[in-house]
Amino acid sequence: MGKYVRGVKAGVVSGVIYGIIVGAITFALATYIGGQFFGGFGMMVGAAAGAMLMIGMFIIGIIGGIIIGLIFAALYNKLPGNTSIKKAAILLLIIWIIFGVLLNYSVILVMPWYIVVSLVLYLIWAALLGKFWDIFK
Repeated sequence: MGKYVRGVKAGVVSGVIYGIIVGAITFALATYIGGQFFGGFGMMVGAAAGAMLMIGMFIIGIIGGIIIGLIFAALYNKLPGNTSIKKAAILLLIIWIIFGVLLNYSVILVMPWYIVVSLVLYLIWAALLGKFWDIFK
């Protein structure tokens, strides 16, 4: 039971930080794209949409953090790697392949840069998850 509580704590904190980072990037992109295509009014609409997406990413970070933290706790001893950060990187690499690549194939076709950006963000999440796993002993 204790390892699952530890996993949820590490998952939620790392998920919230991940959600804030992704939310800020989403906000900036939505504002920029709105301004590029629709001028000043579009920038305001983009900022409003970006703010909603930012809140959504924060919530997704919490929910995703709980789920990933529980999975990480359950699989911790079975994951390859000699540190918690390496173990988290393996887990999140698998999750990224499933959700970031396979289930987002159409996004990758339209925005090929997405694959690199999403991989970097997932690796940041992995580093945070592993670090907080160690902190919440």
